[in-house]
Amino acid sequence: MPTDLSLSFFESALAQFNELVDRLSSADSQNWEHGKLERYIHESGTELLRLLDVKGGRRDATVGLAS
Repeated sequence: MPTDLSLSFFESALAQFNELVDRLSSADSQNWEHGKLERYIHESGTELLRLLDVKGGRRDATVGLAS
């Protein structure tokens, strides 16, 4: 794994996050029942976490970020 991590690593996660925010900000979602809202946040949030893959093999690639 490379120690230098470009921001492109986060592109798909950022796209997923932006999609989640856009959907929650839409007029359509304002009419969702609580259960539907929870399901959407759960499913989209789980996908966002999967894309970040913090616990997976990419964790080692982030070691140099804080330095």
